Amino acid sequence: MVRPKASGSKKPNKIKRKIGRKLPPPKNATNTQIKSKAIVLPEQSMVSERTGMAVNSRGLTLKELLQQTSHHNAKTRKVALTGTRDLLIKHPSELKLHKVAVIEKLRERICDSDKAVREVLYNVLKTVIFPHIKEEITAPVISLMMAYVFNAMTHLAIDIRVMGFKFFISFDIMRNKQLYLEDKSKIKDVLDGLLHCLSSFAFSEKKFDSQNEENATWRPLHAFGVEMPDEHTGLSSIRNKLEALLSLLIHCFQEFIATVHATSMIDALSFTCMSSILQIINLLVKVSFLRGISRPEALGCLFHQLSKTTMREKFLEFIERPLCCQVSGNAESGGVIQEKYIISLIEFIPGLVSQMMGYWKARLLQAFTGVFENCRVDSKLMFACLSALMQILLPRHVQSVQSSSFNSEEMLCYQVVWLRKLPEVLLQLGDKHPSVSKYDNLQFTLRDYYSTNDDQGVKQYGPFVKLPKDCQDIAICGIYYFSSLNLPLLESLAFCCLCDDLEPTVRIRILEVLHSAYKSGHVKLADHIGFLVTIVARFKVSPEFHLDGENRGKISNRETFRFISEAVFSCLSEMGDHSLVLRLLQKITLEVMSMKPHLDNMQSMLRMIILLDSTFSTFVEEAISTLGQNISTYLIDASCYMPDKINATGDDEEFLVYQFYARPCIVLFLRSGRLLHEVLKSLASPNYDFEPTKIHAVASTILFILKNEKLRRNLSSSEGAIKNILHNISILLSENRNTMVFEKRCSLQNVFHQLQNEASMLQRLVERGQRA
Repeated sequence: MVRPKASGSKKPNKIKRKIGRKLPPPKNATNTQIKSKAIVLPEQSMVSERTGMAVNSRGLTLKELLQQTSHHNAKTRKVALTGTRDLLIKHPSELKLHKVAVIEKLRERICDSDKAVREVLYNVLKTVIFPHIKEEITAPVISLMMAYVFNAMTHLAIDIRVMGFKFFISFDIMRNKQLYLEDKSKIKDVLDGLLHCLSSFAFSEKKFDSQNEENATWRPLHAFGVEMPDEHTGLSSIRNKLEALLSLLIHCFQEFIATVHATSMIDALSFTCMSSILQIINLLVKVSFLRGISRPEALGCLFHQLSKTTMREKFLEFIERPLCCQVSGNAESGGVIQEKYIISLIEFIPGLVSQMMGYWKARLLQAFTGVFENCRVDSKLMFACLSALMQILLPRHVQSVQSSSFNSEEMLCYQVVWLRKLPEVLLQLGDKHPSVSKYDNLQFTLRDYYSTNDDQGVKQYGPFVKLPKDCQDIAICGIYYFSSLNLPLLESLAFCCLCDDLEPTVRIRILEVLHSAYKSGHVKLADHIGFLVTIVARFKVSPEFHLDGENRGKISNRETFRFISEAVFSCLSEMGDHSLVLRLLQKITLEVMSMKPHLDNMQSMLRMIILLDSTFSTFVEEAISTLGQNISTYLIDASCYMPDKINATGDDEEFLVYQFYARPCIVLFLRSGRLLHEVLKSLASPNYDFEPTKIHAVASTILFILKNEKLRRNLSSSEGAIKNILHNISILLSENRNTMVFEKRCSLQNVFHQLQNEASMLQRLVERGQRA
């Protein structure tokens, strides 16, 4: 039986909607649709739009073609250049109207990566553009082109460099004589660019020649072949161009001379152009493309071009007149102009003097000598004169001059003047000369000049120690001019300073020069500190003359060592913060002390610590412990100068020597009770080598410390260590009573009783202080 449903409210029926059907908008929704009608204009014909305009066969204007020359696709760029050529041939007026815009856009393709694009551009410029504007070439046009042409000439890719010479239009520019006669600024731009380009080739040639001097065979970079055929590089065509350029430049120079010879003074712009031409001619003789002709023959060929006597006279007069200060400048300062262009002429002097004979040779030498004597030492002109003098005085190093021409009698008087002036100039120049950069390479060679190593590794003194004193001083001064002194040379100098045959003043001079080099940044801080510590630690002090035995009669060099130590202390005190310097010295000083150096060396190192640390706050606990062990050993060794009578007066000579060695230790003990405790603790240690022979040394040392009233306040913490030392001495005396000589035993017993009394007195003072 089915139960009846409970009566109640019914749920509203749910409207079932089909999937994908949109809901109707609500009744209060706003209609946001906008209705509009399009305005339709009748399409205009492109043909009718370009009617009357200059277009190529494809219907493109000059503006569109120039824009396509910068397309990323090489084929598109090539087609655009071809279309530009066709348009300019068909409409020559476009070139005259838009000359600057066309050249400004097309010049970008001079260094194009695609060879075909560059060839088309060269054809467009050669056959279409430049022939039509030859009469209208102005300075702006030249400036627009030359920047990209020179960039191509120095490009990394060889084919672009070769093409750069094809683009070079200087021949046509310079053949137009009226151009440089009317507007010299245009030819100046061309000459400056050509000079810059050829300078890079001359530098490559110089670098190649220097490599040949060092190596018998040419080892090319990046594994290129030893010889590169001309057909792959295009060098033969460039050589022909440069040979033609040489004749053209000489003709251009003759035209300038004929123009300015009518006036008594040369204007600055003409002088600039003539100087550039001479520098270009000089580079043309040097570059590798004329390698088949020797340089003297090339210079002879140059003079053959100026075969007429009058032209040669004008040429040499042009060289001489600036050297005699007869150049005028218009806008700029005359002195600046004069020095700038004399520098460019000085490099011609060695070659000209080697070729000239008679009175012109004397005139050039006289003019050059006047410049050398009167110019400032720190000027660029002096550097140029020194380079020229190197070629004249050392002609075997220069291939462009003949050495026989410099050995004549007429050169002797000038050589005397130069050699008298040179030392003064070089001393005033210091490290400003460019050749100083090569001076550092001499350090390895000079190392053996001061000291050497034989085959067994034994150090031997070099020839420096046997030189006269004035020569030694010059050799020492030369050390300063190294830009960075290396460690092997410093080691050689340090060993040389330890030579007994070396005068004390020479050693002090070495220290002064090295310290000056350090202050100038030529010596590293660590290397300089190591050098100073080595001098103090390894100097061998000969014994005093008053000692007995085999050393009697020997003269001591302790006074020399004292002077050297004072010089070292002076250098250390000038190195900056003393605490920082001592931190750097700490490790190396403790290592040297652990090697048990001579008493005098140890005493100087302790004085060095006293100088740099007035409060003894730099040393750490571990370093204090190590220093205490070293000082305890040092005091025991110094006790050999302690007289048998401990109560000796200050007039006792041996006691004065002991006080000399013990004085630095006393100063350190007064500054640091911790260090005194470490010294006594080291002597009281069971591991200490307490031999019977050292009983008197230990006892006298402890007794000397206890008798010093200033140290008693620092001994309160070391009472236990003193008791242990007394206990160890007592045991040794009892064990060796029967083996000791009676007199020795009595002396030790006397010292031991004095030590016991001083220890008891110290104990009473400590107890009294504790009660107070």
